[in-house]
Amino acid sequence: AMGLIKAGKVRVLAVTGPERDPTFPDVPTIGETIKGYEVISWLGLAVPSATPQTVVDKLSADVREVLRRDDIASRLRAAGANPQGTTPAEFRARVAADIDKWKRLAAKVNLNE
Repeated sequence: AMGLIKAGKVRVLAVTGPERDPTFPDVPTIGETIKGYEVISWLGLAVPSATPQTVVDKLSADVREVLRRDDIASRLRAAGANPQGTTPAEFRARVAADIDKWKRLAAKVNLNE
């Protein structure tokens, strides 16, 4: 959508993260209007569970190093992403928290499988 936004064909009304997006500092978060609202999309890497921890740690460190590069980070931000490398433990916690969040919401609205 970034191309449409930059072309003035789409207007950003709000962002769904917990904080205002640095790309759109004047655009409010939905949470500023609806307390507690937060929806974040993310991308991550997964490996088979039998992958040695040394390999997981090396892959994670390399990805975080690449995401810190100005040329990479600026391209991702230009596409509307907010590059943030995390540790394997932080990523597992994010996935677990999101699964719990959406399970609770599904139960609250009585969403059947």
